[in-house]
Amino acid sequence: PVWVRYKSETRNHKSLAHMWMEWYEEYYNADWPRLMVRLEDLVFYPHETIRQICECFDGASYVGDENVTLPLEPSKPKADYVHGKDRTGLIDAIIKHATQNRTQGMTEEDYAFATALLRDSEIRKVFGYQMP
Repeated sequence: PVWVRYKSETRNHKSLAHMWMEWYEEYYNADWPRLMVRLEDLVFYPHETIRQICECFDGASYVGDENVTLPLEPSKPKADYVHGKDRTGLIDAIIKHATQNRTQGMTEEDYAFATALLRDSEIRKVFGYQMP
């Protein structure tokens, strides 16, 4: 079980995979207007993603500078005891996450459980996440 303390309540989820699905399904199935953006789209395709976001708002025009480059080097560490002292730049983050084995450390039972739960997840499909 996974217990999460939110601002107004504490929730129990059957597993981390259940927590992921329940969190996103609540927003995805909301009956009020919302915009859901994948972080990786902002990181890897910032101009195109922001352009599409602007178009959602009454056809607003994106006037960003296509020549602006993202910082590639890590930021200088600050006295931040919540987030740790290690920082990575954009290139380090891409290398780490592109080559990382997301199933490393999982038992066969863990993998079978997660696969069975997430295989048919509408949220996973809508966001374009592939099964490992």
